[in-house]
Amino acid sequence: MKKLLLAGLLLYASHSFAQDPTLSYFDITRNGFNEKNAFETTSFVEQHWRLPGNKGFNESIYYVEGLLKKQGS
Repeated sequence: MKKLLLAGLLLYASHSFAQDPTLSYFDITRNGFNEKNAFETTSFVEQHWRLPGNKGFNESIYYVEGLLKKQGS
């Protein structure tokens, strides 16, 4: 029982010191965030009823695709 408890504590402690890779993604995303683009995209997308594969969904995807192509992504 003591060995099991010790193993559990060691696993928990090692997990606590692990690096979180999502923090770097937040910094990258934050630097490229444009509030005006976010509001325009939301305004366009909310006009359409979206289910995967329907016309509104496809138009929304193509709209975002166009924005990404303009930005060179």
